[in-house]
Amino acid sequence: MRCCPTNHYWPEIRCRNLSQVWVKIVSLPSDPDFLQSKDWDKQLDYLNTLKPMGERQWTLMDPGDFNSHSTEIKLDALPAGAYAVLVSDNKAFDKLKGYAGFTTFTASKIVAATRLYSSMAMRFGRYIGTKACPCKA
Repeated sequence: MRCCPTNHYWPEIRCRNLSQVWVKIVSLPSDPDFLQSKDWDKQLDYLNTLKPMGERQWTLMDPGDFNSHSTEIKLDALPAGAYAVLVSDNKAFDKLKGYAGFTTFTASKIVAATRLYSSMAMRFGRYIGTKACPCKA
């Protein structure tokens, strides 16, 4: 996931029978391999010890139908850098109390190009090439 440092970003959350979700953002060291130095099962615990740059809770519509649903949540604009976003169904982000996970991303003015089905597609959130994201493709 990449996002423009001048804008909010709208990542998608997919869930099943979930009425609340907690999200927090932590800044990562500039070394891209630092997480690989940690045991896989301890990475989330380590990230959870870092001071959050932002933390929010959302209430989701839960129809209780056991089907998978998705929604977008708004993350505030961040300065250029590397980050992890932690997502959980419990405020403690404790994987022993429920579900918790994370993904890493970069906020940058660099655009990622991805080849999709033999055609070139530029992907940068949903705002590339607009006034909302002055990033160049």
